[in-house]
Amino acid sequence: GKRPEIKSVAVYLLKVILLAIVYHLAARLGLKMAYVQINTSPVWPPSGIALAALLILGPSIWPGISLGVLIGSLTTGAPFNVALGITIGNTLEALCGAYLLKLFFRFHNPMDRIQDVVGLAVCSIFSTSIGATLGTVTLMMTGNGDWQGFWGLWSTWWIGDLLGALVVAPAILVWISPSSFQFQKRQYAEGFLLLAPLVFVTWYVFGGKPPDGIFHQALIYVIFPFVIWAALRLEQHGATIAVFIISGIAIWGTAQGLGPFSLESKNNSLILLQTYIAVVSLTSLILAAATVERRNANEALRQHADELATLNDSSKTFLNNFDIASIYQTIC
Repeated sequence: GKRPEIKSVAVYLLKVILLAIVYHLAARLGLKMAYVQINTSPVWPPSGIALAALLILGPSIWPGISLGVLIGSLTTGAPFNVALGITIGNTLEALCGAYLLKLFFRFHNPMDRIQDVVGLAVCSIFSTSIGATLGTVTLMMTGNGDWQGFWGLWSTWWIGDLLGALVVAPAILVWISPSSFQFQKRQYAEGFLLLAPLVFVTWYVFGGKPPDGIFHQALIYVIFPFVIWAALRLEQHGATIAVFIISGIAIWGTAQGLGPFSLESKNNSLILLQTYIAVVSLTSLILAAATVERRNANEALRQHADELATLNDSSKTFLNNFDIASIYQTIC
């Protein structure tokens, strides 16, 4: 009796520790983009990791998030009271997001319905505002921030968390969840044919010095056909990986002061970029979900047609039969 219990506790603790390590490493990556305040970044992948972890492993895994935030905050020099406030905010944000998704949208982890994508967007907007509010208020109350700059700090925090939920969480959920979409050799080839020019175009748009004039600003729309192609042909897998590649290259370029979103302030540049990425992400995820729903509807329709044909054949057998013995034989 005791052995399975010890084993399950050990497995649980291992999951919590692994989540804390992954969260901590992602937080260190996010804090490299903190330009306004040491604890506030407009790019925050850990919020997506936390939400995906709770949806995949269940809400009981939350101590892993708390541990990851606490260690991450303390090792970047935050006082304990600040670290504790941020920890409570980030943990509540992830728990609230996962709970609302399951409660109101009966969320499917593979994100194979439009309501899953809409649910993720709606719940993330609300839940990330909890983390941003508690975190920013903590900084103000402990004297680490100026109340006059509250909204600037809050919006930076909120947009960073929101993008984590809209870009990182879908990528983890889609690639870890079992899917009805089976990749064939042709699809792998098509994926490569799509991703190679996507990387090149994104690099060209976001990796170059922003020249004077409107031409470079207009190039941001060139990325959309590739995203639409990925979503329609390769469904969620294509959509999430395309958005992930665009986000990675675009964030790197904008942080270096390159690309069409480069403004005087690095923080404002990244906020502008994050808004663009949110639109790209939601567009691709909704198109991918619509494609899956259409495919599922076609399969259901085909199945119904086959069932009707079978029923029709059976009824003909009965109608053409008047011999009791042969009807009995047919039923058997």
